[in-house]
Amino acid sequence: IQKQATGGAIDFFFLIQVAFDRLMGDYRTPILNLCYSADAMEESSGKKFWTGTKRRPRPVDWNASDKTLLMEYLYSTSGLYAAVWNIDCVRDRNTFEKMINGLTLQQPEWSPPSLDNDSGMLTEEEGEDTTTNNEDKLEKLKADLYNFDTSNLQKAYPQEFEKDDDLNFHIDFLTAATNLRAWNYEIKESPRHKVKVIAGRIIP
Repeated sequence: IQKQATGGAIDFFFLIQVAFDRLMGDYRTPILNLCYSADAMEESSGKKFWTGTKRRPRPVDWNASDKTLLMEYLYSTSGLYAAVWNIDCVRDRNTFEKMINGLTLQQPEWSPPSLDNDSGMLTEEEGEDTTTNNEDKLEKLKADLYNFDTSNLQKAYPQEFEKDDDLNFHIDFLTAATNLRAWNYEIKESPRHKVKVIAGRIIP
């Protein structure tokens, strides 16, 4: 995150952008890639992919008129990031919405992934990514981390999960993330209190 920040300085506006990028990276781009790969597999094999319990997902669209779920995700996610970086967050919803409008956020233009590499091509047997070089990627990531200069990094503060603190954004984030994934697959959304009960059963 700090590598992306201008001059390494992190402020709340920047964290909103980070949250938006995470939104696109989790709920739009991979969904488009998945559908594209599934359609290509259907065309090549002549067999339907979205059958039985397999439900074709739909990507979120920042250009849609109803941004309720998207705004909830941005609000809670940027709030979580703010806590990690010890930055004052904006809790007033109207002020937050004005900040969003001032940033002129734009979803990235999507282009079809190459189907002859590990970008998400499906197999009929697995119905999921057939990535074969995860270990190589992990080793590269480790090398990048070990070689990274941390002397100028802004201090980050680990957060302890607490479901009963309504001001820490934890349950808000879980609710927004859960309901966005439910929206992707047109599954019934979960109210906040139900998410809180389920989260309370999770043992870290």
